[in-house]
Amino acid sequence: MKINELDLYKENSGLSEERKKERKKLFSELKKVSYRQEALDKQRARNNWINLGDSNTKIFHSIMNWRRSKNKITGLNI
Repeated sequence: MKINELDLYKENSGLSEERKKERKKLFSELKKVSYRQEALDKQRARNNWINLGDSNTKIFHSIMNWRRSKNKITGLNI
């Protein structure tokens, strides 16, 4: 909210050096919080994957086995 207020103030009359520093500090804090949230989301997703497993393993392995048999070289003509 504070960043929006500073942006509106910037559009109307410009920012003083003090407000520019405040805006820069707020963006820095926002970036830190965003990075932490992203890391937390990544950890949660990894935890869910570990707990629940991959439900597509049977399909994946059957496709890989089919591709392996299809790509197999049975002989060479010299």
